[in-house]
Amino acid sequence: FLYDIPSKSIKKTIDFHGDGDYEGIAPVGKDMYILRSDGMLFCVENYQSSNFKLDSIQTNIPTLDNEGLCYDKKNKQLLIGAKSKLGKTPEIKHIRAIYGLDLKTKQLSDSPVITLNTQEILQFAKDNNIQMHTREGKAGNEPNLKLKISGVYIHPKTQDVYVLSAADYYLFVLDPSGKLKMIHPLNRELFNKAEGIAIQKNGTIFISNEGQLNHPTILQFTPKQ
Repeated sequence: FLYDIPSKSIKKTIDFHGDGDYEGIAPVGKDMYILRSDGMLFCVENYQSSNFKLDSIQTNIPTLDNEGLCYDKKNKQLLIGAKSKLGKTPEIKHIRAIYGLDLKTKQLSDSPVITLNTQEILQFAKDNNIQMHTREGKAGNEPNLKLKISGVYIHPKTQDVYVLSAADYYLFVLDPSGKLKMIHPLNRELFNKAEGIAIQKNGTIFISNEGQLNHPTILQFTPKQ
């Protein structure tokens, strides 16, 4: 769906493929890349044309569930956020991954281009007095941090990487090298299931919420001058 912000209406609908669990979308020039949760990528070449061409790319990403997708213009790659864990072994159970797919070779990076560590995030929150969402644990209230990546976007000016986690209501901001800069706990009612993010050149942020029991929403946040 192509949604026009000023008129708040859908201007065009493109039927590109059959039913599927499509979780990410990223425009690159005249082409549109769409991520299915199993890691399959679809490229709608010249998507605005009635004679568009559809191509598919098997990413072979090692995670079973994947949601975030955005274009990394500087490195000419797509970033793919893995929603599921890399594994359950002690060495990697705290690690969450973002992979890169080279648009020239159509090959996925052998290892993640960005990693987030839930233990390091909790320590960052403690060091910076950030009040995390909590849940009832064995020892009482404890920080609630599942970190299931649901959206990824690179800020066009700062090149910071914005990462959404809808399951536990967080927005993380990483610097261009992937180092954690900020944690924003999100309002549970306003961000009922934040699964999409886009940022304009002027810094305006759009976050979309899955409808669930209500209507889906697109929230617009304009930076203070």
